[in-house]
Amino acid sequence: MKKVGAIVLWAVGLALLVAACFEASRHADAIRAAWGAMSDAPLWLIACVVIGPLANMFFTGAAFCVLNRHYAKVGLGENVVLIMSANLLNYLPLRPGMLGRVAFHRKVHGIRVTDSAKVLAGSMIGSSVGVTGLIIAAVATLATGSGRVGLVVGAGICLGLFAGGQAARATRLAGVGRGDP
Repeated sequence: MKKVGAIVLWAVGLALLVAACFEASRHADAIRAAWGAMSDAPLWLIACVVIGPLANMFFTGAAFCVLNRHYAKVGLGENVVLIMSANLLNYLPLRPGMLGRVAFHRKVHGIRVTDSAKVLAGSMIGSSVGVTGLIIAAVATLATGSGRVGLVVGAGICLGLFAGGQAARATRLAGVGRGDP
């Protein structure tokens, strides 16, 4: 029975890949125009366009690896591949990438949906804090006209976040707040 399910999922994946190729072939003019525009772009910009999303998915996978560790042992490579596949699923109608990731964690690792929601909330809070830190560093840079000030402010924020995370981890490991004696 398990083998039949794997074959069905493989067939669905293959069908989605064929559908994507078919859809891309219907827009050959747009693809040619994009290649033409890309041939005029500087090499560093092309590298950023390629490396940027890959780095984003890697760091997102690493963040989810840390956040999921509380509920199950999910490896870094598995998390990165899962984030990449969720990213591809988001190109489908209704953007089901997050649902696919949550379903995978439920089925393979036994992580409850509510726990996946907590992980998602934690990632959103962490992203918000990180963006706020970047904004503060940018404002400090613009206000002083010195990139060094922004660098110092950004480094201070990063160190503060790291220290806060370590304190929260130590508190959780010590059982503080759980009602333990």
